[in-house]
Amino acid sequence: AYLFYTSGSTGAPKGVKILERNVPALMNWMHLSGHQVSVADTMLMQSSISFDMSVWQYLSSTLGSSSLAILQQSKEKDSAFVVEVMIET
Repeated sequence: AYLFYTSGSTGAPKGVKILERNVPALMNWMHLSGHQVSVADTMLMQSSISFDMSVWQYLSSTLGSSSLAILQQSKEKDSAFVVEVMIET
């Protein structure tokens, strides 16, 4: 299990526990939705590790044997920088 923090729709911070069984379910859903990652791909990780999407970004690259490019947190809103990173990787 892991825990991430969210403000959700209430705006009040709270911790949310994600059980082990939910991670394979997420990966299977992404695969069935057509989001397969292979050794030829590079996953761009732009989400903070405290955000639930980061789990998919990290694990899909690990399970798909692809490369993982981690974007500088202060640069995620700089579209020119993001495009540059995407071209280089």
